[in-house]
Amino acid sequence: MRVASINTVATQNNAPGRIMLNISDAILRTGGESLVTYGRGESSIPNSYKISSTCNAIIHTLKSRISDSEGLHSINATKKLIAQLESFNPDIIHLHNIHGHYVNYPLLMRWLKDSDIPVVWTMHDCWAITGHCCHYSANGCDKWKNGCRDCKYSYTYPRSISSQSKRNFELKRELFSSLPNLTIVAVSNWLANELKQSYLNKYPIEVIHNGIDSEIFKAMPHPSNGKFRILGVASHWGENKNIEFFNHLANKISPNEEIIIVGDITLKKRLQLHKNTTHIGKFRSAKKLAEIYSSADVFINPSREETFGMTTIEAMACGTPVIVNNATALPETITSNSGIVVDIDNISKVYNVITHIKEHRQNFTTGRKHIIDNYSINQMTSQYLNLYQNKMKKEKGKMITE
Repeated sequence: MRVASINTVATQNNAPGRIMLNISDAILRTGGESLVTYGRGESSIPNSYKISSTCNAIIHTLKSRISDSEGLHSINATKKLIAQLESFNPDIIHLHNIHGHYVNYPLLMRWLKDSDIPVVWTMHDCWAITGHCCHYSANGCDKWKNGCRDCKYSYTYPRSISSQSKRNFELKRELFSSLPNLTIVAVSNWLANELKQSYLNKYPIEVIHNGIDSEIFKAMPHPSNGKFRILGVASHWGENKNIEFFNHLANKISPNEEIIIVGDITLKKRLQLHKNTTHIGKFRSAKKLAEIYSSADVFINPSREETFGMTTIEAMACGTPVIVNNATALPETITSNSGIVVDIDNISKVYNVITHIKEHRQNFTTGRKHIIDNYSINQMTSQYLNLYQNKMKKEKGKMITE
């Protein structure tokens, strides 16, 4: 089995990148060959190819910012990528995020169509079905169902000072719907249901949940200052992550309770943090992150839109009770004995739920078992390998009949 994968980055600090690397490791362990291709940053793995130079990525970003043209530049970089793929001659091409200022998707899609190589495309967000946005639920926008136009959210990633959402939508629909041998993977049931309402609904859509390493994310010894610790974690606290929730919650907590925030925050938002809130910053080490999860008495994910909710299952794997917003994919991973789903805008209710968990901690002890049983790396990679094998069998059968 020879699998080539494509993603914006190839690092453990990015969820799609980490998933791509986990799958690559599984392919190599089972005797297959893997080529990891990525757009930006660096990667230490030997079986990898960097698609874009720093200069190219900057130019792509600037052009995209001006003309709302994400994915319509980097022509030479994409031609070189295609040459690498042709040289590797894969049985399967696995797409992850193809946005991020590094690849020309019209050129890539036309080559994929002509090559007729089986394609698996894992959707980690909603960019592929919209004329601009990666996320839209928090804004209550459903134009993507019939055709994006007059977009009011071009300021969101991939940020632009203009809007060409109608052009982008029509181009994506034409190209993404042209692949003859595509299987789509959604990382949650919620995302799968969204995709089934899009122009990609003619393709097989499977759900494979993200997996984590439960040997890293587990309960760990931690010092305590005697306070009940409320934790929020995000790689980057963007708009939809809803860090403002913690400022409202900080007005409710008692002196023997504290709020800890982990992750990148803009200077403006950092200055706006409530005095009862402590910002630690972003951890580069998964082990350090597991320690902070373990130190928390409750983890809260207040996000307004998540296609999965990786931080939630990381906290659960560390044995920490969780509270999540009743929105998009977040409720999917929660069981009654591991956490509680709540309307995050009702601060009084959220605080009552915190108090309930504080007083009935013994009722929230099955989170780790639930994660091990349902969200392990081995389960995830096994599902992907089975999908690859099934696509290869169908391809072989098609060749025999022809």
